[in-house]
Amino acid sequence: MLIFLLFIGFFVVRYVLALRQYKRSSYYVVTRNSFFYVRSDKGRFGEYCTYLKLRDLEEQGGKFLFNVYIPTQNGTTEIDLLMICRRGIFVFESKNYSGWIFGKESQQKWTQTLPHGRGSYKEHFYNPVLQNKGHLQALQNYIGAEVPLWSIIVFSERCTLKNVQVTSPNISVVNRYDLLPEVTMRLNRAPAVFSEEDVERVYAFLYPCSQVSAAVKAQHIENITSH
Repeated sequence: MLIFLLFIGFFVVRYVLALRQYKRSSYYVVTRNSFFYVRSDKGRFGEYCTYLKLRDLEEQGGKFLFNVYIPTQNGTTEIDLLMICRRGIFVFESKNYSGWIFGKESQQKWTQTLPHGRGSYKEHFYNPVLQNKGHLQALQNYIGAEVPLWSIIVFSERCTLKNVQVTSPNISVVNRYDLLPEVTMRLNRAPAVFSEEDVERVYAFLYPCSQVSAAVKAQHIENITSH
């Protein structure tokens, strides 16, 4: 009985600490999503985990936005997570997948291979590099100025990037555990293009796109499902 109570107590403490961390995070401040909702939604939880890997960059002036709905000619396009900093803007596409991942930058579809019994089966999904390319183009058009943009595709720790081929210099495809070193490397190699005031101005300009109404979100989903 004592072991059972200790076991329960351990998980209660973990939950309370995780909840406290969440309530103090920029993710919660911007999205106002409940911790329970984020933990129970695979996609949202993947975005939050991606942010946790990067949050130390806030101390260096990085400003984060989440679920950013950028207006386009056909409606909106949704960016999972972006970071505005003095070097430019990093645009992250989070894929909270497992299994083996195969794909080339130019291919329309990538492949996810998952174990099944004694064998495996394959799922195909839209190339996230092309997906994020659309996000970058929409963001550039919306800002209305040439700004350095980086496209970072982030897969969970539960998958293996078995054969992923990307050659464009502003694109990275990484597992989440390699995310911070990859972004840090790019930050160290890039010149500053924004002042601290510029970072705040761009953040203020894009912030309303992360606070859209339920109607805008519903229309976005309808546009996706109808294509």
